[in-house]
Amino acid sequence: MKSLYIPKGVKRVLFRTLNTDRRLMWKKQFDTSYVGFMNDGAQWLKDLSKSL
Repeated sequence: MKSLYIPKGVKRVLFRTLNTDRRLMWKKQFDTSYVGFMNDGAQWLKDLSKSL
């Protein structure tokens, strides 16, 4: 995540993933093959938001 060079002060970060291409948001049934963050990536984003 550090390699993304998200500048300080940014209030919103949008990520485009394969979930969009696969149109998972339009499926009625939950699809367990969704793309998500690993624990360390999610923690990094959480820590970044605390420093703003």
